[in-house]
Amino acid sequence: MDLSHSPVDELATLRRKITELRVRERMLEDAFLQTSDTGVFRGYHANVRVERSMQDVFDITKLPAHIRDDPQFLSTRVVTNVRVEPRFDTPLRLTRDSVGTPTSQPAVGTMIDHESRGTPPRLISVQ
Repeated sequence: MDLSHSPVDELATLRRKITELRVRERMLEDAFLQTSDTGVFRGYHANVRVERSMQDVFDITKLPAHIRDDPQFLSTRVVTNVRVEPRFDTPLRLTRDSVGTPTSQPAVGTMIDHESRGTPPRLISVQ
């Protein structure tokens, strides 16, 4: 059976590509936000609009502890996660140019940190 086209590997590849796209998206957004300008930035095929506004948000930390910690206000829900985990019996290549090319050398260069939990993915250097 040819496992090079398995749904597991396809999902892993898609998630890697999505992460790369999110990193690039964040880099581009940061470039627009660093200008401190609002308004429309014009491109050839699309425009980017930067707007700033004020919003009221509910801050749970401002509640008294006796309310925050009261089990009466807690609820339980089922959360299902689908995680892609690397296999340690085969080399995992995270760079776009090395996917599908067998090599016995360790990965060197810029890769994406897939373990950045709660923060946007970031580029890391591997030596």
